[in-house]
Amino acid sequence: MNIALKSGRHNGQWFGWAEISDPTRTGNDWHGWIDRSIDDGAHWDGLRGMFALRSTFHGSMQYWPDGTSLRACMAYPNHAAVCTRWVK
Repeated sequence: MNIALKSGRHNGQWFGWAEISDPTRTGNDWHGWIDRSIDDGAHWDGLRGMFALRSTFHGSMQYWPDGTSLRACMAYPNHAAVCTRWVK
């Protein structure tokens, strides 16, 4: 099971989304989301665009304003979250 932070422009603005890459695990209760931080991860607002792997392999696009960092995360119930590194 892998998680990636994807990004792209829409209407001239940057957006990011989480993508989980192992389609064989759809029966499990894995969830993915985006965390966004204004201070390189010291504090963040999380669970943006949360999605369940059983219904999709990627979350919705989340606005990525200048000066913020994003990371993509995933978790299985009763297990610690796994996240990508913070990206500006």
